[in-house]
Amino acid sequence: MQRRMHSNHAFFSLLCFAALGIPGCAGDDTDEDVDDTSVETSGDGPATTSGDDAGTSGADTSTGDDTSTGDDPFAACDRGTLEADLMGADAMGNPVPLAWFGPGADPMTGELVDDGDSFVVSSTYLAIKPEGAAQQAFGESIGPMIPELLANPGVVAIQLGTSMQCSSARTFTVWRDEAAMMAFVVGDAHANAIARTPEISRGGSVVTHWTATSIAEITWDEALARVAADDGPFY
Repeated sequence: MQRRMHSNHAFFSLLCFAALGIPGCAGDDTDEDVDDTSVETSGDGPATTSGDDAGTSGADTSTGDDTSTGDDPFAACDRGTLEADLMGADAMGNPVPLAWFGPGADPMTGELVDDGDSFVVSSTYLAIKPEGAAQQAFGESIGPMIPELLANPGVVAIQLGTSMQCSSARTFTVWRDEAAMMAFVVGDAHANAIARTPEISRGGSVVTHWTATSIAEITWDEALARVAADDGPFY
């Protein structure tokens, strides 16, 4: 029970951390005295992937509002390339290397547990406007999703990270089946977040999903390649 409480709190802190430094998310009523043990990760954590490895079609060619003056500060950012500073967070919101967490992940290693099943996998790339209002809207949208995700029995494992350098966020989610994933997608919290996408995204954001027949097919290299190859729609 104590491990479950810690896992839920870490999940909440991780999602709050995704708001690019915003202090606190909507609906944060978790206890402050939860154990602050950091999420551990294995030595096989995600490595930065070059554009050649992930496909050059993954360039973030934003069609949203131009939030810069002069040179594009995100010209080097690419949806098919893992950001060098992409990080998760521990239970206290401190940045840590990305690791899997959830009922299908080993809490000691941060690795997926192979139960011989097949999975539905989803990955999202979100290019966030650098303005404070957009970051605040992102934080407000993330908070209400937490109880819906935690209550979904089809969630296997999750990774969520943010990049300050590219003002971007990524999700990597494993589900038991497509029905479980779609139950979350059509839920109120996710629908409300989608409605606020124009406030948040600077353009070029995309989500994709696929079926994996084993955990060997659930890697960041695979996620990056699929995000890069996805032909939209873009947000």
